Amino acid sequence: MRKNIASVIDAFHAGEAYQDRTVRTDGRVIWSYGLPIAARMSTGTVIVLAADGATSRTTAAHIRAVQKALPDAHVSLDPAFRFDPALPGALTRIQQELH
Repeated sequence: MRKNIASVIDAFHAGEAYQDRTVRTDGRVIWSYGLPIAARMSTGTVIVLAADGATSRTTAAHIRAVQKALPDAHVSLDPAFRFDPALPGALTRIQQELH
C-alpha cells in the first residue's frame, strides 16, 4: 500500500484529519480527489464505495486500499452510498448520518 493512502487510513482509524496531495480524511470521511470514498456512520459502521470502474485508476486504487485495510467495512453499490453528487439526495443521507 502506498504511504499516502496508508497515512490517511491510519488517521481515519484514529478519527483524525490528515491530508495528502490526492487523498484526505477529516477522521470520518475519506476523499480521493474530492470524491468521498468511505465514511464512518454514527453507529460506527464504515461504508466504502464499491470500485466499479466508474472512477479514475488512482481513485480505484485508493478504494481497494481502504477495502483491504478495513475488511469489516460495508462495500455498497446502493446509490445513496455511492457519493455521486449527480444523484439527487445521494450525499444528503450520508451527511445527515454524519452530523
